[in-house]
Amino acid sequence: MVMKRLVCYMAATLLLILLVMPAPVQAASIPTNEVAIYYNGERQAVNAWLKDGTALLPLRDVCNLFNIAVDYSAQERKVRLYNDENFYVFDLKTGQVLLNGEQAMPLPITPQMRNDKLYLPLRYVGELLDVQVIWHEADRSIELLERPITMLIDENGVLTAVKANWGSVKEPLALAIPSGVVEIGEMAFSGAKIDEIEMADAAGTLKKIGPWAFYSTKLQSAIIPDSVQEIDGCAFNACWELSEIKLPAELKVLRQEVFAETNLRRLVVPQKVEVIEANIFNLHPRHMSPHYTPIELVVLPPGVKQINDDAFAYCYDLVLEGLAGSYAEEYAKSCGLTFKVISEQELAAYYK
Repeated sequence: MVMKRLVCYMAATLLLILLVMPAPVQAASIPTNEVAIYYNGERQAVNAWLKDGTALLPLRDVCNLFNIAVDYSAQERKVRLYNDENFYVFDLKTGQVLLNGEQAMPLPITPQMRNDKLYLPLRYVGELLDVQVIWHEADRSIELLERPITMLIDENGVLTAVKANWGSVKEPLALAIPSGVVEIGEMAFSGAKIDEIEMADAAGTLKKIGPWAFYSTKLQSAIIPDSVQEIDGCAFNACWELSEIKLPAELKVLRQEVFAETNLRRLVVPQKVEVIEANIFNLHPRHMSPHYTPIELVVLPPGVKQINDDAFAYCYDLVLEGLAGSYAEEYAKSCGLTFKVISEQELAAYYK
């Protein structure tokens, strides 16, 4: 199994959450063998259970806080947990745990049933749900906090995923790609509630942005460092608010649907680009989508040698700009697209 190291970035809008401390609990308010539970500073209706010096949490109640489905089979003596990423199966007879079909860390102690509720060890539940667990000795209470946004980066420098409880994020966040990242993997940021991505720290190492990497995020703009040599198809697909992007100088191919269903109105194609694939700005008709990128201007360098016939399909208001006698001009005429001839000085100005 590929080992992963965690690189954590705390968004400023979440800092206040971590500063909230639970209010003191009166000792007489709960039994002596129970402990108050706080979630992001709010007192919960359920308590933890102290048994033989170990704090146990009611599994279903805690999972409900994080919108994780729980299924308990009394006949099988098994518990199943489902979230967006993982599927756990707990065998209460053996203590074994399966994570997505593979053996995972076993339960440290036998699960306990109490008042028709299943209890698991506090620390285990914290690791299982990726929740920060804090024990407050002074008032004998337990605090559960959502972890900050976490980027998962494997041993090869591939940023494979971003973990966060996006449902609790009120406003889109700004994130930074850390130095050392070589590749942003397939669907790494898909669905993340971010409106700004900073790649400057990874400018020396970042080489590739994988397919669907930023699919359906709230990105408004992006500057891709020149070290990036490849951007896969659909990388920025369905980024409805993306209105400005600067592509890397070393890019040689514009992949299909890379900017489909965005808000781009202008794109300056890097000078080293030689190939432009199909449906750059709009989805292929098979998707039957009513949304179209309102692209108005694409600047094409003289080095472009191949453009797919459907590269600019459904770009109704598009004007292509380039040099007279270039392949771009010939392509525009053959496809019935509007082409504006500009001087070499005007072209050079786009790349300053």
